[in-house]
Amino acid sequence: MSGFIVMLTIASLAGLGLLTFESSIELMLPDEENIHQTIGFLRNSSLSDKIVISLSLDSPDGEKSELFRAADQLEASLVPPLFTRTVSGASGTEIMNEVLFSHYFPYIATEEDLVSIEAMITSEYVSGRMQDIYRQLLRPQSIFTASMYYADPLGINLLLLDKFKRQTASMGYKVNVENGHFISPDGRHTMIIAHTSVPITDSAGSGKLVEALREKLGELPSHVSADIVSGHLHTVSNERVIKQDIRLTIGIAAAAFLLLFFILFRDIKAVLVFLIPFASVILSMNLSSLIMGSLSYWVAGLGTVIAGISVDYGIHIFVSVRNSGNDAKVISNVAKPVSLGAVTTAGIFAAFFFSDIRGYHQLALFSIICISLSLAFALLVLPHYLSKGQWFFVHSSNKGTDGVFSHVPARPVVFLWAGILVACLVLSFQVNFDSDVIKLDGSEKEVLRAEENFQQTWGGQDNRGILVVSATSYEGALEKNDAVFQEAKKRIGADNITSFSELWPSHKARRENALRWNGFWKKGKEAALKKLIREESLKYQLRDSAFSPFFKSLYVQMPRGDEHNGEFLSTLKERFVQEEQERYSVLSFFPDQKDYVDALSDIRGMYPGTFIVSRKALSGSISEALSAEVKLFAMLATIFIVLLTFLFLKDFRKSLLALVPVITNVLLLLGVMSLCNLSLNIANMIAGIVAMGLCIDYGIFMTYGHEHEFRRNAVLSVSISALTTLIGAGVLVFAQHPALFSIGITLVTGVLAGYVSSVVVIPSLEKLLSPSTVSK
Repeated sequence: MSGFIVMLTIASLAGLGLLTFESSIELMLPDEENIHQTIGFLRNSSLSDKIVISLSLDSPDGEKSELFRAADQLEASLVPPLFTRTVSGASGTEIMNEVLFSHYFPYIATEEDLVSIEAMITSEYVSGRMQDIYRQLLRPQSIFTASMYYADPLGINLLLLDKFKRQTASMGYKVNVENGHFISPDGRHTMIIAHTSVPITDSAGSGKLVEALREKLGELPSHVSADIVSGHLHTVSNERVIKQDIRLTIGIAAAAFLLLFFILFRDIKAVLVFLIPFASVILSMNLSSLIMGSLSYWVAGLGTVIAGISVDYGIHIFVSVRNSGNDAKVISNVAKPVSLGAVTTAGIFAAFFFSDIRGYHQLALFSIICISLSLAFALLVLPHYLSKGQWFFVHSSNKGTDGVFSHVPARPVVFLWAGILVACLVLSFQVNFDSDVIKLDGSEKEVLRAEENFQQTWGGQDNRGILVVSATSYEGALEKNDAVFQEAKKRIGADNITSFSELWPSHKARRENALRWNGFWKKGKEAALKKLIREESLKYQLRDSAFSPFFKSLYVQMPRGDEHNGEFLSTLKERFVQEEQERYSVLSFFPDQKDYVDALSDIRGMYPGTFIVSRKALSGSISEALSAEVKLFAMLATIFIVLLTFLFLKDFRKSLLALVPVITNVLLLLGVMSLCNLSLNIANMIAGIVAMGLCIDYGIFMTYGHEHEFRRNAVLSVSISALTTLIGAGVLVFAQHPALFSIGITLVTGVLAGYVSSVVVIPSLEKLLSPSTVSK
């Protein structure tokens, strides 16, 4: 049997290299429609397929030409298949040709724009324009710009440019264009936007992409440096950090367990106690991955914690057998509380199956398999290799003693404990739930520093909400977006929302705008303007016939389709329109503030296929969903623990005593979090519920040990078990990833609270509540 287990463990160890691991935070998020919709949009939209490279001229004597030359060199090297397209700037002349009002503005002109134009058709305004044009024509560069002024005597292009400025201003970016390149206000940075076909959820593809990009950046001149801003970097960095943490924590845990072995046990056979969780974890990873199809790195990162829990069962057997022998009665006595402890811990994890979070299912399956295997090995295999014998912690008499804490005065201990719990109960109401998943991003400092540098150089706002309007056709999405934009303006104001409807509305709207534009000029406005230009141009020696290009192109034809496909407008369209699986989504941007999110929320019901992508809304949805799940888990865990404890101990008073560590764990944990200004999150909530299962084990074992007069074995077993669990959980305190670190802090606090209350408070309460004490 033992040989078979060893061979199976070796095979499972080799099989770890074949397992598929996932690092996505989505595994740990509720499967709510709003959450799924938001995460799915951010994952699949073309917003996530861009890599922004900010090049910096580091040499104080360097010139822009060198920076632009380096940018051109880099851009030319970013080729398929990893890089599908790049954008590094635009030509100012090309932009003006694309958006010249006579070719573009009439199709997007609103009634408000026509009111503004009507206000221009006055002698005072036209006279001022003629004077401005006259002054501009006196400049040397007028040979290149004269045609532009003659084609737009009223300056209608300024209305158009205001619309474009509003788009860029709403994003907060500070970008100029020089020599066809994007340039920062300080003239020391240029930007390249690279598109890729690699999804940000593809960790292997993201790794190849980032590696290839860094190789290209290594060819830049020494006086030019680069910052990369991309979701792919977060994917790669998170996975690298988690892998490093797993290696680090396993190494520290292994060293600590080995040290514990040499200091406490001093028996070569005790190695078996530590091999049990090792074998169980390895086997459980393979079995869980086989059943679930893959395993989360988050679950793998908790391997040391599960090992610290699983080693408890072997420790209890080892201590009892070495102190009292391995006859059937000894094994039977210790098997009952050990089995109950395993069942309660497994039951806590089983509660996660009631969740709709896939990562919780993986954690539950992995933990239950590991606990079951460890219990089976401890009860069925380990006793055959152990025998009674003197060892470091043996005591001459185990009966009738309360152990090493027997001389602790009971009443002061109980009063102190009760006072601490009351204070923690008061503090617990100040603990908040932090649903911001961004804070669980474990990306390395280099990635975050690059994003900070980019924001300082180029500006930009990271607090944008997105109003998404989707339909099965492009025109259908544009029409719906027109209606949604009008409704949104009423609710939050036109200055607070940026929409593609302003720049390029639907074919239907463009046709209506063109008809309104032509009708506006036919109603005497054309004749009035000709008269004013004829009168006012003479004052500045301008020929009125020079403005004939304006009047020749004044009336526009009805739109026939999506006519404008120039580079600049295509780039704008890319930003606002997403296409995926024969479905089109049009985006509008607004400040991500709760009042705006609330004001726009009703629009979703009015226009099906419309939803809000908002960090605050996402946090709210996660908070609401997880709050419901926590309540469910807490209720199931409480019912299961209380019911199983009562069925095993068959005594109401003893059951209450056994629950002392659980109550202490929950309240003390919340109190410490409040004092340290920490918040609950999706990571430490898992740890808190797991700690409940560990603490009930301590309570049951201490209460049962007192009843069956092996208190010293119980204290010793619980102490060593708590120590091994603290090792398994405590190593996570060294983790760099915030999620694993948060789990480590929570488990260490909870286990310490449960342990101290089980070996100090339970004996004190037993003394105060014993019949002899009560009679006195």
